[in-house]
Amino acid sequence: MKTTVSCILLFVHLAAPTIDMNMKEMVYIANELSPNECKMLSEALHRKTFQLWDPVSGAGNPDDTCLNILLRWDSTEGKGKTFNTLALRLSQIGRSDVADKISKEIYHEEAEAIHKNFLDDPFRSMIVTNSILLDDDQPSETVVKSNVKDNSLTTTGVMMIFIGATSFFILLAVSFRKCCPGCFCRTWRRLAPDTMVEVCNLCCGELRVCCVELGSDYRQFVVGAKPREEDVLTLLPDIEQSESVTVQHNAL
Repeated sequence: MKTTVSCILLFVHLAAPTIDMNMKEMVYIANELSPNECKMLSEALHRKTFQLWDPVSGAGNPDDTCLNILLRWDSTEGKGKTFNTLALRLSQIGRSDVADKISKEIYHEEAEAIHKNFLDDPFRSMIVTNSILLDDDQPSETVVKSNVKDNSLTTTGVMMIFIGATSFFILLAVSFRKCCPGCFCRTWRRLAPDTMVEVCNLCCGELRVCCVELGSDYRQFVVGAKPREEDVLTLLPDIEQSESVTVQHNAL
């Protein structure tokens, strides 16, 4: 008869047990408690208050195996409850060691379940990685670098080119002036048209006169020196040449 009742209670326990306890914990508690302690636990579990204001003796409980008593409570009053209720009553009847053991075991099982169902990414194998829809809905955001070089010149680049070209021509002119003073002039007079040569000679003469006059005025009015004879002699040929060129142009 007891075997039949145990089977029925076991079936009921598997169908609607407490939230976080299984048969292994129930068997462990039944093996650790004496028959009197199991009756005391049953009486304490039927109490509605948090504290046990009246001492429990277990005298009013019928004789039955401890496992059947626990399964009966688990399928009736313990339905939908957690192991904390059972652990609390075990501590109140003086079996804190059993309550601590059950608590550690259940917490360890819950931690393993959390890791298995959530932290260990159980749905990774179900994710489709070669779907055409995923490729269309999630286009690649990789930026393709262009191999075309930027040939646009900045303002700094233009200024550097201008300065470099000007410096080159100045250096070239100075080099010609120092190495072969008359080479450029002879080549110019030989190849250029006569009109351009006369115009250049006129401009050079006027420029020389201006420079000499400027130097003479500087020494006379700024420094306070008198005009030098060589400056006057230098100006005469240039002035005469300029006047002759002007007369020729007027005659034409």
